[in-house]
Amino acid sequence: MAASQTLASVDFSGCMMGAAAVAELSKFIPSMAALTELDLSLNDIGVDGAKALAAAVPGSALRCIVAGNRRSRIPVNDPDVTQLDCRGHGLGPAEAMLVAAAISTNPELLN
Repeated sequence: MAASQTLASVDFSGCMMGAAAVAELSKFIPSMAALTELDLSLNDIGVDGAKALAAAVPGSALRCIVAGNRRSRIPVNDPDVTQLDCRGHGLGPAEAMLVAAAISTNPELLN
């Protein structure tokens, strides 16, 4: 699979993707220079899939990951974000791991 240099947004919501599929997809994310939004909501990506995705975030152009059953928008690699409010999102372990990735890409969130 060749990485796209022009694809800005991908919506895989509800595509029955599991951890293995997300891990495979995550291998290509750092080389997709235009990809700024990835929607993986309504999939059971599991902790292993979230871990692979979280590892790909720092080297990517991603600015937003949409995840979970409530389609939570998680900003990543975005220096303009100064706070995250996760109340009422019903985040599970996988989504919490993606929030941790968001925090790791934005030191401002640690203050």
